[in-house]
Amino acid sequence: MIKKLILFHILVLYILFLSFLFVNIIVSGTEVDGSEGILFLIVTVLVGLSLLFVSIDNKSKIFVKHYFFWFCLFYAYMLLRIVLDLKTKEKLFEYTVTTTGGSLLFFILGIIFSVAIDRIRMLGYEKKKYLLFFLRGCRLYQLVIFVFLIVVFLAFFQRLRSDIFLIVGIQGAYQRAGNFLIINYLLSSFIYILSLYYRSNLPSFRLLSFDFTVFLVITCFSIVIAQMMGSNMATGVIGVISVNNIVFHFTAFNEKYRNKYIKLKRSKQFFRGRMGRKLFLHAVIFTIFIAFIIGVYLVNINVNSLRIFGFGKVNPLAGRLVSWGNFTNHFMYSPITGNMNVHILLTGPGSYVHSFIGSLLTHTGVVGFILFSVFYSVAVYSKLNEKSLDCFNNYNYLINSYSLICLTVLMFFSVIGTFFIWIPIWFSWGFYLSPVSLKQRKNY
Repeated sequence: MIKKLILFHILVLYILFLSFLFVNIIVSGTEVDGSEGILFLIVTVLVGLSLLFVSIDNKSKIFVKHYFFWFCLFYAYMLLRIVLDLKTKEKLFEYTVTTTGGSLLFFILGIIFSVAIDRIRMLGYEKKKYLLFFLRGCRLYQLVIFVFLIVVFLAFFQRLRSDIFLIVGIQGAYQRAGNFLIINYLLSSFIYILSLYYRSNLPSFRLLSFDFTVFLVITCFSIVIAQMMGSNMATGVIGVISVNNIVFHFTAFNEKYRNKYIKLKRSKQFFRGRMGRKLFLHAVIFTIFIAFIIGVYLVNINVNSLRIFGFGKVNPLAGRLVSWGNFTNHFMYSPITGNMNVHILLTGPGSYVHSFIGSLLTHTGVVGFILFSVFYSVAVYSKLNEKSLDCFNNYNYLINSYSLICLTVLMFFSVIGTFFIWIPIWFSWGFYLSPVSLKQRKNY
């Protein structure tokens, strides 16, 4: 009965979150204000928290990793700066629990979905039928994502402008919709790779399959929709993550290579070994190739009509580079403690440095930067050295390695082009680093 209740919680969790993401994406640029869906997200969080309590039994327990303390310290300092510098409840909510900059909200959501996947994996320890249930669920999940993306594409196609490849009325709404599209792709990719990992242990496993075709279609539609919204950030993140997925698909899960590293225990060994070097080389080659294809012949569309090329008029990176001109001025205003309102006080709204590291330094100072660096360094080091067994009694360091690569991609894009409360990066910390997780009791 408890196991069925857990599976029901996870099903409701994914339905709620997927519905929220796609409704907010599809209404982008319309008169409908998607921010009202915050109540929908709160319900999702409540369902996720109830999943935590339902999951605790005589075989499993909640495990809080030590680097969560450093995150709490960093976030407490950030909250202190918000209260001292901005002095309004509206701004406090905007930075913590809204759909545009809800850093805390999306960090918690990342943890919840990490725990949900962990719980299904633990059920697989007990009985293989739960693992098969999970694999069928993964396939169904990909098909649902596929259908949703088709619906979004058709809706956007009706609103497409005739002069450029952009939907009518999108203006600044592309940022939130692009963030949600990224989060959806991160979830979809991780579930696909995880299902691929488990399927590779089964006798019937094939590298080229129906699932791979569906995944490629999902990737293509995600990139096209990102450009229809005018979100270069979503285009870049999805494009690079998809290259990582393809590389993992054809190398890490290839039987020829798999037998060579099956006995490894930690991600650190993986990255130092031959497979790590091969993955890196393949990633470089694939990245150059995909960048060339997208940049020159993207689905036979005139590249000058795409936002990634500035619609043939302006380099889209120019604005982000110009924002770095404000860094010294903003940082020197309060270099030690920072000021969350510094860009408003000195240069006006929207003039913050478009970089995670740059804006973190200007808004939280050296103190905030050090606290974040300690949290992130300790978390990544712990992930590299983490040992955990899957239901086949293999060390699933491969999944940890995949998570760290995706996290590195997101950090790279955040450093070159976003404010420090960019919600995909906060979601990824909760999801990939899993500071709160489920752990089997020693008696089992």
